[in-house]
Amino acid sequence: KALSMITLKLDASMAAEVVEAVLGSLSENVLLSDPQTGRLMAKTDVAVDRSAGHKRNLSAVDPLRWHGLMLTLGHLLFRKSAPTYQLPDIIEALLLGLEFEQRSNVGTSIGVAVRDGACFGIWALARKYGTSEVADLNISDIAGVTKEDLSRAEGVLQLVVSRLVVAA
Repeated sequence: KALSMITLKLDASMAAEVVEAVLGSLSENVLLSDPQTGRLMAKTDVAVDRSAGHKRNLSAVDPLRWHGLMLTLGHLLFRKSAPTYQLPDIIEALLLGLEFEQRSNVGTSIGVAVRDGACFGIWALARKYGTSEVADLNISDIAGVTKEDLSRAEGVLQLVVSRLVVAA
């Protein structure tokens, strides 16, 4: 909460750096699975243009840290501290948070808090950013969008809604 209030007082470039730092933290320990070999590699080790088709693996991330980062993104959106040009990256992170799932040693789910944080972020996005601001975003700018998503969803709003329904 405090970070979002501080970010409001920063100039636009510094605010963008804060958002970039949060998004960068969400990229740490994310693994990509090569669809052909099944080999896991760090997301940072794969060029962005070559990562299409790789499936993200979140088994190495810390769920408590991700919960805090999702809430931070949500508060940045709620205060409208995040610049609109960063919305595709933020939406990508929130959609990834909606799909978050890890199991404890005994098999119980420990991904609920991350998913709840992502839902808060999507609520804040819907509450504070206008329909035109979100609808004008290009769906292909959001990483992790599959060919199925592109064929089913006409825009970012429809993509977010369909992912929310699946998460529910």
